[in-house]
Amino acid sequence: MIRKLMLSCRDATALMEKRYREEISFAERIQLAVHVTLCAACRRYQKQSAWLEGIFRSRDQQIMEEEVDQQAGELEEKILRQLEENE
Repeated sequence: MIRKLMLSCRDATALMEKRYREEISFAERIQLAVHVTLCAACRRYQKQSAWLEGIFRSRDQQIMEEEVDQQAGELEEKILRQLEENE
C-alpha cells in the first residue's frame, strides 16, 4: 500500500507537468500530495514550475489579445471599405 502511494521524484515531476495539460486522477493527486509533503526538492520544483506556467500563460494570453486586436482592426477596415464601395 505504501509503495503505491510513494512516487519517485521523476514520476512526481512528470505528474506536476501533466496536470498543466490535462486533469490528473484522484489517485495521482493523492500520490503527488504525499510525495510533495515528504520531498523538499519536489516542493521547490512545484513552486518553480507553477511560477513558470503562470508566466507562459500570461504571455500566451497577451499574444492572443494582440492577435484579436489586430484581426478586429483589419475586419473594421474591410467593413469600412465595403461600405464606402456600396455608397
